[in-house]
Amino acid sequence: YQHETAAFLLQNKVDFNAEDMGWQYLGIALCRGDTQLLRLLEKAGAQYDACTPDDEGVTQLMLAAQQGYCELTEQFLEDGADVRAQDNEGVNVMTYALLGGNEQIVELLREAGAELSPHATTPEAETHLMLAARHGLIPQIKELLKQRAAINARAKTGKTALMEALSHGQEDAVQLLLQSGAKWKDNSTPGSPTLLMCAAQGGSEGYVRKLLGSGE
Repeated sequence: YQHETAAFLLQNKVDFNAEDMGWQYLGIALCRGDTQLLRLLEKAGAQYDACTPDDEGVTQLMLAAQQGYCELTEQFLEDGADVRAQDNEGVNVMTYALLGGNEQIVELLREAGAELSPHATTPEAETHLMLAARHGLIPQIKELLKQRAAINARAKTGKTALMEALSHGQEDAVQLLLQSGAKWKDNSTPGSPTLLMCAAQGGSEGYVRKLLGSGE
C-alpha cells in the first residue's frame, strides 16, 4: 500500500517536503527497513533530516541505526545528528543500534561519541548487555562486562543476557557470559521463560542436553 501511495504521489508531482510529508514517509520507510519505499521517496525528492525528531522524539539517525543502514548512518553523522539524543521514552541512539544488532553501526556511533552503557535500557528494561548478547556482539559484551554491567539482571520479560544469547543461538556469547559469572541455575519468575526453553528456542542442542542433565 505504501509503495502504491508513494508512486501515485510521485506521478502527480506532490511536494514531499511540504508540511513534513517527506519526514513522515521517510520515517515509515526507515522504521520498516523498506529499501524499495526509500528509493521511491528519494526519487521524489524527499529530504532526510539528520537533526529534527518526530513527535515521539525519534530521529532518522535512530531509525537508520536500528535498521542497519550504514551509509545513511554515516550521512546523518556527517550532517550533525546528535548521537546522544533520546526519544520521549528515554531510549538513546546506541540502544536503537543494539536493537538492530549491526556491529558496524554500533562502532560508527561509538567513534562519533555514543556510549555503550551498563545502565541504559529500553522501556522493557532490556540492557545494552542483553541486546549485545541477543546478537552475539562479542567485543561489545566484553566492553560492557568490563564496565561491570549487571550480568544477571532481568528484563520485564524475565530474560537475562544469558537467556537472550541462548534464545538466539549465540553460543560464543553464552560461553563468554558463563565464564564471566552468568547464573546457570534457573531462578525464573512465574510466567517467564526458563533457561531450557531459551536453549531449545535457539536450537542449542548441547546446552539443552546440559540443562536436562542438570535437572533444570
